[in-house]
Amino acid sequence: MNHKRSYLSTSALKAYAKSPNHYIEYVNGERKATPAMELGSAIHCAILEPDKWHDRYTIVPKVDRRTKVGKAAWETFIASSEGKTVLTDEQHKTMDMARIAVHADPLAKKLLDTAIAFEQVQDTVISKTPYRGIADIVGDGWIADVKTAADGCPDSFMRQAFNLKYHEQAAAYCRIWGVPKAYFIVVETHPPYNTCVFEQSEDARERADANLLRLVKEWEAWDGTPATYTKDIEILNLPRWA
Repeated sequence: MNHKRSYLSTSALKAYAKSPNHYIEYVNGERKATPAMELGSAIHCAILEPDKWHDRYTIVPKVDRRTKVGKAAWETFIASSEGKTVLTDEQHKTMDMARIAVHADPLAKKLLDTAIAFEQVQDTVISKTPYRGIADIVGDGWIADVKTAADGCPDSFMRQAFNLKYHEQAAAYCRIWGVPKAYFIVVETHPPYNTCVFEQSEDARERADANLLRLVKEWEAWDGTPATYTKDIEILNLPRWA
């Protein structure tokens, strides 16, 4: 059975890069957002589309459901929150602090203030495959992505960007929007909510673009049948630090 869709996205390609079975699960499985994912999405919305936040999110009220008044207030809340993502009060406070931190950072604010578009969807073709991207921020000659991190210091985010294939995402979006530069606005989700702005290096972009093209071509050659990490017996060595 062929499980391939007719197009790719960064999330789908990242799943395929792990294994074909991860891609199949991504395409066909039920994706349930974790609290961390919900928080990250809420922060994105608060920074990039604040006018839409109340249409998408709501906050759990502090009511005593043991009382008649509390029960009535809770029922009203349930009715009014239908179709929205419900955040805890703690999540909402974290979101608000992250939003304030990003707007207080001069470099991040400059990118936001000079943006041409937010949350823009656009399609292109990479190799022979339609490829869809959703850019957080599009500027004049650049794109930018807002990322949340438990630790936003340069060394930690460098590892996060590599492990989560942020470079390949940036390379794809530079192709899609035809721009030479990619930035990352990184905000921590814990006090002191430090914000850092990173610009992808030319070397990183070139290497990521080559890896992106390699992965797309591998996906094109894949016949869509389930497969795990490898077909061979792998040699299990001791870790390098042992």
